[in-house]
Amino acid sequence: MDHDDSSAGIEADRRAALVRYGILDTEAEADFDDIVKAASAACDMPISLISLLDGDRQWFKAETGFGRRETPISSSICRHAVQEQDAVFVIPDTTRDERTSANPLVTGDSHVRFYAGVPLQTSKGVTLGTLCVLDTKPNSLTAAQKLILQTLAKQVMALLELRRALQDRRESDRLNKAILESAVDYGIISLDLSGRVTSWNTGAERVIGWSEAEMLGEPAHVFFTPEDVETGAPEQEMGAALLHGRASDERWHRRKDWTLFWGLGEMMPLRNEDGHPEGFIKILRDRTEQRLANQKQRDDAEFMRSVLASSADCIKVIDLDNRLTFMSEGGMRVMEVSDFNAIQNCPWPDFWQNQGNDDAYAALAAAKAGGTGHFQGQANTMAGNPRWWDVQVTPILDAEGRPERLLSVSRDITVQKTAEQRISASEARWRGLFTSMQEGFFLGELVRDGAGRACDYRFLEINPAFARQSGLSEQSVGRTVRELVPEIDQGLIDRYASVVDTGEPSLFE
Repeated sequence: MDHDDSSAGIEADRRAALVRYGILDTEAEADFDDIVKAASAACDMPISLISLLDGDRQWFKAETGFGRRETPISSSICRHAVQEQDAVFVIPDTTRDERTSANPLVTGDSHVRFYAGVPLQTSKGVTLGTLCVLDTKPNSLTAAQKLILQTLAKQVMALLELRRALQDRRESDRLNKAILESAVDYGIISLDLSGRVTSWNTGAERVIGWSEAEMLGEPAHVFFTPEDVETGAPEQEMGAALLHGRASDERWHRRKDWTLFWGLGEMMPLRNEDGHPEGFIKILRDRTEQRLANQKQRDDAEFMRSVLASSADCIKVIDLDNRLTFMSEGGMRVMEVSDFNAIQNCPWPDFWQNQGNDDAYAALAAAKAGGTGHFQGQANTMAGNPRWWDVQVTPILDAEGRPERLLSVSRDITVQKTAEQRISASEARWRGLFTSMQEGFFLGELVRDGAGRACDYRFLEINPAFARQSGLSEQSVGRTVRELVPEIDQGLIDRYASVVDTGEPSLFE
């Protein structure tokens, strides 16, 4: 691969990553603004930028002292920083460096004479841009200022990762809600702790008869028979759900028109982030015909909680015997250390358990050899509170370039881990609901001809029951029905097109 191909590949990866983060051309945000202000103050520089390289421009998510939100890529000094991949890329005097001496920011009104930047790199190694500081006179950074700049750059990436995780979760929740509303044969009802309805999907309206507007705030007693209400069946079901985590309900229920149907239901408690119950979710299906065959079905759903923690960096110095000799004030706060003397000179790997202990020793060994040790693991604070950390260990070199001490920077990534776990739990919860259905279910998209008429549809999602009923493979996802069944009746495609075009559900045999 030649240089042009390599550069094009890097640029394509960068732009794809920026799209995933959804950060370009967004409004200013206080968290990012605070970082550039902190960088400018700590480095005693008038200008600081969070610069993202986007094709033929560099766009600034946050800036202080510069007064612009973007510049052409041709005047970007940051593009040199991301190419070098240095921990801190520094140009002491831009007029004396051939890479920048003719740059418009140097020769023009901006009078940039000093540049220092830290690449903003994703966990997959894609560099998005830099956190940088600039001065109007030649300058330099102390070792402490470089460390602060690196630490703040990591905080930028932590904010970007959290932002992406929250966006992914919102999109997943939106799709899950759309899927639930399309499941017209399933009444999915949520209740508060007193048993009053808080939400009521399209399936519940079809199965039971009342609309959501009619049922909001009404007790679940409404769709139970008078005999079951008298014996306290609704309360017993909620009590069993709280006690056992779920409760099955198979009995006669009444519809709005007072006709009866045999309903097979499942109730589970909804828990808040602290694990306390805040209501219930009830899934109710009409099984009148199946009652005679005594067929029971159950839906599984799992609700998990996650705990969000604040993000911070803990900076420590470790001697070559692996003993802890220094911890920053911010590190003491995030690690909840009230008295550093109590842990000073303790073996640092002992703060980690199991695999984390092995990873800590490996990171120390890498730093002692002159490299960089890196791992992620879980360790408790001194108050016994668990945290997830992203840890980097680097050597502190003596005058002859040999490691004499080790620097460990631990970044609290509990928020990102928690967000990832919540997304995973949300996807697993709804995926389990639909894959356990005994009814065939598929999600598809219409294919239209040049005149706009629906002529085919493509499978986007197929559950095991649909595969069994249709005889199609679960690997049919991504293919169209005419590829799989060329003789398919156009009338069926027209019926699906009508549902899409009108938004009205359709029942047919």
